[in-house]
Amino acid sequence: MFSILTLKASGSRSVKPLILVACRHYKVRKKPIDIHAVFHPRNISRQPQLYDYFLVLDFEATCEKSNQAMNCFQQEIIEFPVHKVNSNNFETEAVFHSFVKPVINPQLSNYCSSLTGISQVDVDNSLELSSVLEDFDRWMTNNVVTSEKSFIFVTSGDWDLKKMLPTECRDKNIQMKSYFTDYVNINKSFAYTMGKWPRFGKGRIPAMLALLELSQIGEFHRGVSDCQNIISIMKSLADKGCVFKPEENT
Repeated sequence: MFSILTLKASGSRSVKPLILVACRHYKVRKKPIDIHAVFHPRNISRQPQLYDYFLVLDFEATCEKSNQAMNCFQQEIIEFPVHKVNSNNFETEAVFHSFVKPVINPQLSNYCSSLTGISQVDVDNSLELSSVLEDFDRWMTNNVVTSEKSFIFVTSGDWDLKKMLPTECRDKNIQMKSYFTDYVNINKSFAYTMGKWPRFGKGRIPAMLALLELSQIGEFHRGVSDCQNIISIMKSLADKGCVFKPEENT
């Protein structure tokens, strides 16, 4: 343990921080230090993670351009991507990806297609959510659950797993698997590590990439690309000492 004191030498206007280092037999040694150098993120090494694997997820859903239209619009998931990421090296080991056919509002708006890059043909040729979730559960069994390794989902925000999926499953009488309950909110992980919220008008992921000086991968608002960008953000935060924790523990 240590504590930091700010002392002013007699007859001097300079103020220097000192670190008091607790030694064996309660001896104390005084040593001037550069506080900013010690606590700079670059000087923090990567820490062991709490989970063996991260399942990085980012849904895309049906949408309208105006807020007024969205107030009475029932969204449905139209893209369902998940990347299985090894927590030791942050490399992707497996990918699940499927477009999803909406049934309440089956016709995509021009705004939705323009924003996400997802076409009407993409969703028309896809399965409905219930079937996609069955496919995903088989993928989980083959690639994640049977490995006897710990895992947790990672999203940018609470929307995907706290609002969107539970709401759509409830409205369509679909039983949501319990493994979706726990997740890491990468936005909060960023805030705790960097000391600031990623507040840019174009979205959290672009903001985090910009503040971490990372290059954009693919197109924003496309689920599979957003997953890749989240992984890039996670790797950068891990290099700064971040340990990713479940939402309720952050």
